Amino acid sequence: MKKETLEEAAERHDADRDSFIAGAKYMTERMYSEEEVRAMIEKALTHNDYNFCGSLVTAQGEIRTANFGIWFEENKKK
Repeated sequence: MKKETLEEAAERHDADRDSFIAGAKYMTERMYSEEEVRAMIEKALTHNDYNFCGSLVTAQGEIRTANFGIWFEENKKK
């Protein structure tokens, strides 16, 4: 499969070239690399800071959704 340039994609979608490219660059900055995802998962799996938001899982291994939401908001790209 041929990779297209941002210019080609903008043309194919009949979009304003500069806006399309700016949007694509913005989305790229918000994406996570494989290494970042691995690091975040490892950090979540080993999180045990009860002072911040509490444990992310129960003793039975179930995710504490509210705690995970707080932890995720603090650790995601902004």
